[in-house]
Order: sequence, then structure tokens, then C-alpha cells
Amino acid sequence: MTGASGFIGRMLTRMLVDSGEKAVGIDRVPQPPRLGLTVLTADLHDAVRRRVAAARPLPEEMA
Repeated sequence: MTGASGFIGRMLTRMLVDSGEKAVGIDRVPQPPRLGLTVLTADLHDAVRRRVAAARPLPEEMA
């Protein structure tokens, strides 16, 4: 789940963990550990921006 430390993300991860699920969160800012939640630190905006910049336009017949 992206935005695991935001208002909605925190509530959703808490619900998942409370129901016995394991959750993986992605956040730009390192987060303290929480029971049942693995948090990966990453900035997806940069990754998407690099992908878009490297993309080639589709041929007209595919657009």
C-alpha cells in the first residue's frame, strides 16, 4: 500500500493487521516499525517521472 503513514493508509493498514493479514507499506519517509507491517521507503514519484521521460510515443495506429 502506498502512503501507509497517511491518514487513510494508516487506518487501512491497521485494519489489515488487526484482521490477521500481513501488510507491506511504501512511504517516502522512513517509518518506525509497526507490528504486522513491513514498510519500504521509496519515492514512487521519481520512478514514475523517469519512466515517463524514457517512454516513446505509440505509433499512430496503436494510439
